[in-house]
Amino acid sequence: MNRFSIVWAGIWRKPLRTALMLVCITNAFLLFGLLQGFSSGLQGAAADAHADILITASRVSMLETLPYSYAQQIRGQAGVRAVSSLVSLEANYQQDTNSINAFAVEPSQIPETTPALRIEKAAMNLFKETRDGAIVSGKLAARYGWHVGDRVPLKSTIWTNHDGTQVWPVRIVGIFAADGSALLEDAILLRYDFLDEGRVEGKGTANVFLTRIADPSQSDSIAQAIDSQFANSGNETKTSSEQVIARDTVKSIGDIGAIANAVVGAVLFALLLSVGAVMTQAVRERRIEIGVLKAIGFSDQLVLGLFLAEALIACVLAAGIGLALSAWVLPSLGQVTKLNVSSNYLTLLWGVMFACILALMAGGPPAIAALRLRVVDALSGR
Repeated sequence: MNRFSIVWAGIWRKPLRTALMLVCITNAFLLFGLLQGFSSGLQGAAADAHADILITASRVSMLETLPYSYAQQIRGQAGVRAVSSLVSLEANYQQDTNSINAFAVEPSQIPETTPALRIEKAAMNLFKETRDGAIVSGKLAARYGWHVGDRVPLKSTIWTNHDGTQVWPVRIVGIFAADGSALLEDAILLRYDFLDEGRVEGKGTANVFLTRIADPSQSDSIAQAIDSQFANSGNETKTSSEQVIARDTVKSIGDIGAIANAVVGAVLFALLLSVGAVMTQAVRERRIEIGVLKAIGFSDQLVLGLFLAEALIACVLAAGIGLALSAWVLPSLGQVTKLNVSSNYLTLLWGVMFACILALMAGGPPAIAALRLRVVDALSGR
């Protein structure tokens, strides 16, 4: 029997107890991996947001509408490259539970104000020429099986059509990609003039204006200039860059990194106590076995190493399973949260390091006790 066999047999000497311990460690590192992935996803979303895209909405609420004429006035600001109006339909498809991100936009301006939008030139030209045309993200098209040429009835919960219904039938003329854009990667876009001409109320208004500026470093000053232009009017505005809004959103949630570290720290501390108790009990139960090993020639240091190896193998094995499970779950979590959450080598490295520290701290004292145990005391049961 080699030394690894002795270590492995020692780990599974009490199968039920070992299994429960491994499950606890696995759950702890699964939580660690998920929290670290979610934290990095939030931070990445804020970092990837565009500083050269300004979002102008009503100071009261983004659901309030603003005059469409504001778009032309914003275009007159120095440093502005393009402006696009955006109207939300709050739509659903076929069933009320099938909510869809549907927006009315200006085909000539939306490519300039949304860098993430990628679509074939021919499809965009067709969108500009087709009054009831619409372009849809590949993700949304795949979900409902839509293809170019399909007619799709969108039911808006906000805007009533001139025919008395809330249904807006559009024809898909193109499919676009918008990876990384929380606004567009799961959306359908129709023409602003089609919606505005057909709705019975709210004509000549928009919910939001997207503004592309030439110099991202001037985003704050241009945003202030836009808001000053409409100050003391009946429709005051609030303008912020996409990056600032993303950062403010992350801050409103809280310091995710600190929260994740605090939670993981508390869990690992509790785990340290439980694993330490298990290892201590294992040494007490195996006093005679330890005495026999020393009697047949195993040195004190070798016995110490065997018990530390048991703790290291158990902790690292369970931690690896937990981290692997988190890497498997994170992509699904990303689809739900619309964040680019994923596991990385740094998380794996920290996880393995924590597992080793846990093993040494929990298994160290019992292993030292085994090292100090005298043969005569062990075999006599004292």
